[in-house]
Amino acid sequence: MIEIILPAILTVILNILFYLFIKKRIDRSIEEYKIAYSGIFKEKIEVYREILDKSYRIMTLVGRYHISSNEDQKDEFLKEIETFINYYLKNQPFLSENMLDKLKKIRAEFQFVFDNSYMYFSISDNRGIPKEMRTEITSKFFEAGNKLKKNNPFDELIKVVVKEMREDLKTDKVKKDL
Repeated sequence: MIEIILPAILTVILNILFYLFIKKRIDRSIEEYKIAYSGIFKEKIEVYREILDKSYRIMTLVGRYHISSNEDQKDEFLKEIETFINYYLKNQPFLSENMLDKLKKIRAEFQFVFDNSYMYFSISDNRGIPKEMRTEITSKFFEAGNKLKKNNPFDELIKVVVKEMREDLKTDKVKKDL
């Protein structure tokens, strides 16, 4: 009798363990996808998009301002920088530390370009500036322009945003599964 009951009990126990294992994996997958498509997830993606949009806008404005300064461009640029900073500060919970670091870096780079462009255009009409100071300001002006052209911190930000969006969307994982 034990020879019949023992394999039956063992089979029932192993089936229960197998069921619990499969159920746990399925529940975890369902939970991941529920989170992935929840409102919080959608908000996070919107934050990423808005950061990219605001960054592109500022990049365009700072480039325009660097080429030909005027008061309207200056005011518009300063307003956009302030809006950009407020936006990413308000949305910090949705952003990784790496992305926040890149945002702070790009903000500092934009500020560097703006400040040096402003100084250059401010002294361009003033003939009383000593030659050494004028040379230094002109040098920083061109350095600021080269930052936009050669050492573009904006590219770093784009890479981080796109990488995090792909991780959140699990697009790379889907490709691997196929």
